Amino acid sequence: MAERISDGELVRRCRAGEEAAWNELVERYSRYVYAIAAQGYRLSLHDAEDVFQDVFLRAYDRLDTLRDAAALRPWLGQLTRRTCLDRLASAARESPAETLEPTETAETLLGIEEALDVHDALTELGPPCSEILDRFFARDESYRTIGDALEIPGGTIASRISRCLAKLREQLEGRNDAAETSGHLMSRYGFDEELLGELLRRLPPVPQGWVEAAQELPRARRVLDEIVTRAEADLEYRRAVLADLEAALAEAGLQAPTPTLAAELRRRFSHT
Repeated sequence: MAERISDGELVRRCRAGEEAAWNELVERYSRYVYAIAAQGYRLSLHDAEDVFQDVFLRAYDRLDTLRDAAALRPWLGQLTRRTCLDRLASAARESPAETLEPTETAETLLGIEEALDVHDALTELGPPCSEILDRFFARDESYRTIGDALEIPGGTIASRISRCLAKLREQLEGRNDAAETSGHLMSRYGFDEELLGELLRRLPPVPQGWVEAAQELPRARRVLDEIVTRAEADLEYRRAVLADLEAALAEAGLQAPTPTLAAELRRRFSHT
């Protein structure tokens, strides 16, 4: 298995224009951003998708402002929380809704942080355990489905899950000792294998289309630049674009233009 590069190195490569690094950044933190929106702030699927795309668009635009490249995770977490609060405030102005209890939200967010620690440890553990545990807990796949996908006997899945959970617990114990942490759920409840399974369930996969749209941002940015440049020189084209922003993005080559990109294009036009 290829060695996992650090967040600091990932940011450095993204700043250097490596699109593969940006793809990895989105993949690494997609579940985290999604969980904060859907679980932490209980956003609807539609609002969670908008927040997801907004967060990665802002992250892409502001990556150069991140002072400590190694602080990518807390920076993204803060960016996601702020975007969620903005979305909730906007929705409340249109239609008052039930207010979340701050204590409950804080506890859920803390659980998501711990879940990401477990997910990172699982990634470091590598296959086959990373595949087996992610499929069973996060993806909620049956023994048969897992066995067929990984070409292993379905009757051995239960024992493999048990052994892999034990390995994951050892992995986390080593990380916890090295970090000397004291405030996380693991420190309060220990490395119970049942708890590990519950934490793995807190980070389900994100719809693949969302991930692909976020990963397409570097190319989307170039497309936006081309559209704006052409519109500055062609008034008729500008009018056509403003009449249907998403159609203009699709015509320019973006396979699935999102409302977030359309809004960004509108904003760009307002400054030209």
